[in-house]
Amino acid sequence: GGYGAVNGQSVFTHGVQAGIVRHETHGLEEATEELIAGFARSNPRLARAGNAARGTLGGRSAIRVPLTNVSEATGARERILLYTTQLRNGTLFYLIGVAPESDWSTYQPVINRVASSIRFTQ
Repeated sequence: GGYGAVNGQSVFTHGVQAGIVRHETHGLEEATEELIAGFARSNPRLARAGNAARGTLGGRSAIRVPLTNVSEATGARERILLYTTQLRNGTLFYLIGVAPESDWSTYQPVINRVASSIRFTQ
């Protein structure tokens, strides 16, 4: 029940989603900012919930950004963790963990474990 469609757009209220975006000519910080700006265009209530932190993801340099939003599916506040890293070909890999604010303390450790389990073959 954590995934569905609202107004013809895919939404999820609980879970983790991974993806890639082509950003061969940008550094990690700029590519991450562009990704957040793209998410904000379709989620106008998306906001930063703290400072970005440097770390690693799958053995690569990474950025972790806490965000908040209001779910289009439930109307409730949700918390989001965005992890980004660049692959060797410059493509930006991202991992997004989402949960309602009221469930965050349960889901955050799981999201962090998923992020720490990521491995890249190239």
